[in-house]
Amino acid sequence: MRNMSQHQRPRRRFQRATVLGAAALLASGHVLAQTAPLADPSAPAAAEPAPADTSASTEIETARVHFQRGIEFFNDESYEAALVEFQRAYEIAPSYQILYNTGRIHVALKNYARALRDLRQYLAEGGANITDDRRAQVSELIQSLQQKVATLQIVSKIDGTLISIDDHPVGTAPIKDLFVNPGDRRVTASKPGFLPVTVVVTVTATEARRLEISPTKVAQSRVVVERSNIAPVIAWTATGLLTAGAVASGIVALKAEKDLNERKDTEIGAPKGAFDDDADKVKAWAIATDALAAGALIAGGISVYLTFFDEDPAEHAVSAPAPRLGLAVTPRDIALHGTF
Repeated sequence: MRNMSQHQRPRRRFQRATVLGAAALLASGHVLAQTAPLADPSAPAAAEPAPADTSASTEIETARVHFQRGIEFFNDESYEAALVEFQRAYEIAPSYQILYNTGRIHVALKNYARALRDLRQYLAEGGANITDDRRAQVSELIQSLQQKVATLQIVSKIDGTLISIDDHPVGTAPIKDLFVNPGDRRVTASKPGFLPVTVVVTVTATEARRLEISPTKVAQSRVVVERSNIAPVIAWTATGLLTAGAVASGIVALKAEKDLNERKDTEIGAPKGAFDDDADKVKAWAIATDALAAGALIAGGISVYLTFFDEDPAEHAVSAPAPRLGLAVTPRDIALHGTF
């Protein structure tokens, strides 16, 4: 007898199941429209009644197309493509018979965890519609698959944490009795507003593992606007201007005094009062120099205080009035006044 190839064996094993599933899907459109339960796949299919409405009829027809493509891909031994078509048919028009087909294809692809999930769901959804022989067959297969998978229990400290296994969402933590295939599994915890966290766990067949994983809270960005304190700038500017003014007026006062002394030396015998105007000029510039120097000294002290000792400019402005400096010039005198 000629030996079957590795791909021919699963194909023979599934051929009857897919044909029966196709018959149930194609001949029982009322089930896909969710108006009546399907019979067991091994039972004869009933005649198709008229669809309830146009939208339901369109969904049924679309599901049929995907299911038929799944059979064609399966016959071509393209099991992954067949699986996708069967799954799409189930999404459009759920029928528990399709789960039997997807479960058996997962077995062929050695995805034991997904096979176990689909077959358990098949028994749960099929309920009393599944014959005793088929139920016993599937139950025996489930027991065999349970020896080939690991079980994860996943918890999180963050409520609403979404869990993904190998980039496929599996639910929200806490998750109990999650079947995974042996090997390295990527477990990701994510939640909007959090940074996702991924860990790799290595599990073996029949191993039960508890895993705690939580996403990381995103640090809230905070914009800090520092209000620049302009008071020290003004104080230092005033200090510089007063100092420059004191130096300039001092130079003028010295020159005026020099000119007065030269006149006194050269104009010997001048009448009394001849030098009074020049003497008043020298005195005025001297007073201006002294006033500007005093102002520069005071402004310098204020500048130092505002720069190095006033830690809270806003509070300082409320508790004490801002320094004010004024200069009054009269024909005979110059007066410096201010509040500090």
